[in-house]
This record gives sequence, C-alpha cells and structure tokens, in this order.
Amino acid sequence: MRSGIDILVGTPGRIKDHLQNGKLDLSKVKHVVLDEVDQMLDMGFAEQVEDILRVAYKKDSEDNPQTLLFSATCPHWVYDVAKKYMKSRYEQIDLIGKRTQKAATTVEHLAIECHWSQRAAVIGDVIQVYSGSHGRTIVFCETKKEANELALNASIKQDCQSLHGDIPQKQREITLKGFRNGTFKVLVATNVAARGLDIPEVDLVVQSSPPK
Repeated sequence: MRSGIDILVGTPGRIKDHLQNGKLDLSKVKHVVLDEVDQMLDMGFAEQVEDILRVAYKKDSEDNPQTLLFSATCPHWVYDVAKKYMKSRYEQIDLIGKRTQKAATTVEHLAIECHWSQRAAVIGDVIQVYSGSHGRTIVFCETKKEANELALNASIKQDCQSLHGDIPQKQREITLKGFRNGTFKVLVATNVAARGLDIPEVDLVVQSSPPK
C-alpha cells in the first residue's frame, strides 16, 4: 500500500485500522463496492462502514466515488442504505423481481420426507444415487454438533469432513483446499459455508433440515 495500489479488498475493521494508523489514503478513491451489504450491516458493521465512507465522501459533492452495493436479499433497510450512500439517481438491478426467491432453472430440486433417526441413512443414499463415488457434495446442517456427527456417520460411504465455526481458520482453509482439490468428496458444513465461497463442480447440495 505504501507504493500505491489500484484495488483494495478488505474487511471493514481492517480497513478502519489502516485509516486510523495513517497507512491508508482514500482521498482519490473512484469506486466503492460493498459486497453482501445486507449481511455486513446486519452483523453490526454499519458504524465501521460509515466511518470509512465518511473519509472518502464529501457531503453533496458530485465528485464522490461511484458506489455499488451487492446484496443477496433486499430488505427495506438495504434501500435506505442505498439512498444514504449513493446519488439520488442511482440504478437498481433486481435479478429476482416480484418473486420472493428465484432458483436456477438448470438445478433439480427434491424434497424427501423422513424420520429424524433415519436422516443420516437417507442422506447417505441420496449422495450415492445423485452424486456417486466421484461427484462432490455439500451437506448443510443447522448445528456444529450435527455437522460433526453426520461427518462421522457410517451411512456416508465417501470420504467426508466437517466445516463449522469451532474449527480454527487455518484448518478450515486446509479443509476447503482439500475439497476443491478432490482429496475428499463430501463436505458437511454449517452456514459458515453458505456464502462467499467459490467451489466449482459441486454435483449435489443437501440441506439436512428444511431451511428457515
């Protein structure tokens, strides 16, 4: 950063630290992107984001940076954020429209009803039928305990590992690298893996319980 950079990617807290320590100058910023803005502000980062933007933005100035907000969901307060940080003539691009949700037309969706005591066996059969011994599968669980138990269950015949918030960050990175490289075929995870991960060629995604 001392030599000058074109693009800076960072978390709100880390960027704010660099600003406070005088290691970052945002006076010439031309573009600001807030990714997953609904989650970012909902998790309590609103104050940090405002502190950062206050440095780069001047009130009622036409020379303020272009601002782009990306959000998977759009509750009303996301639009309030847009009005606050963006110009009055901002454009909104909605890929869902009036529907509450939109699924890819190339993805087949199945719902299988079973007793909770049979869930591991059913998931094991589903993986075997729809993913086979070579395809990659992600299984989402509601709790860390459930993820650990399912990853160790003998009903899942393929090599399997778990991923959740109690696992140290370094080990999580090793696990994700192994999954991407095909070292093991089944990843059992909590919602820690629900957003922000790019894992290509996943053949099957299973939710062990109905989404809430």
